[in-house]
Amino acid sequence: MGMSLDLNHMEIDIAMVDNIDLDMKLLDRVNCTLTDKEGKTVRVNGLPDTGSNIHLLPDKIGRQFASYREITHPGASTPSGTLKIIGMCQTSVKTGDQLIPNVLWCCANTEKVLLSKETCQRAHWIPEGFPFVQC
Repeated sequence: MGMSLDLNHMEIDIAMVDNIDLDMKLLDRVNCTLTDKEGKTVRVNGLPDTGSNIHLLPDKIGRQFASYREITHPGASTPSGTLKIIGMCQTSVKTGDQLIPNVLWCCANTEKVLLSKETCQRAHWIPEGFPFVQC
């Protein structure tokens, strides 16, 4: 009897899951100083997210900046679902010796600070054209 092999399908023996070593350490964060045009400064630890096309900031932090505006937005898609964007603000971002001006933040009821692919490129952490160029 012939057996077909489906390379797009993987089965995991659930009894073996206890033996899988999942290294679930925290992802590295980057110390950032956010400053608006009024001089308000806040320090955050941002997660460089090369798969994100938005900068994400907790709404409680975004509200501290003079540029903050409430908005109605249907939400942003994330791997874990949809995140409702309820505000926006604009700051510069200083991280290490890099100053990135005019960063537009989407604010939501979250604790996460995500630095978008664009910021990762502007900070020279990844090259222009990533992921289609060799690093």
